[in-house]
Amino acid sequence: MPADAGRTAAAPATSPLPGVSPVFWPSRYRPGLEVAGAGRAALLFVSNGAVYTYAGPLPLQVCPRARFELGLDFAAPVAPGPVDVARLLARAALGWGVAGAPGVLSGHDMDRIEVACDFPLPLQADGEDLGDVTAAVFEAERDALAVLV
Repeated sequence: MPADAGRTAAAPATSPLPGVSPVFWPSRYRPGLEVAGAGRAALLFVSNGAVYTYAGPLPLQVCPRARFELGLDFAAPVAPGPVDVARLLARAALGWGVAGAPGVLSGHDMDRIEVACDFPLPLQADGEDLGDVTAAVFEAERDALAVLV
């Protein structure tokens, strides 16, 4: 399967992000996965905390309502193009979140998220590359940790 199987062939002449070559920037990502009960999307972010990652000292909030004591939250952009990606990155940086934005499927406080892919897609968890998958299941284990204060 070609590496760009989920992307359109044409790339824009200029990249909306400084330092990112237009050769690596697709004109639009096509939906290539199905989130059970939610619909089709191109990308999926699953989180159990409000801060998804950091860009240097800046926290990026993909799902700002997510809490460790709750279930899982997800945000799944349906078919983002370069302008959408820039808009979603700005929302994450401002703390507004990607979940709930136009063109984004989302879920809050879920026990289980099931995903089926049209073709093998890369899976990453906590910075670790877990390889390419055609399906994935994410489950919340509630009350799994007791904390003494």
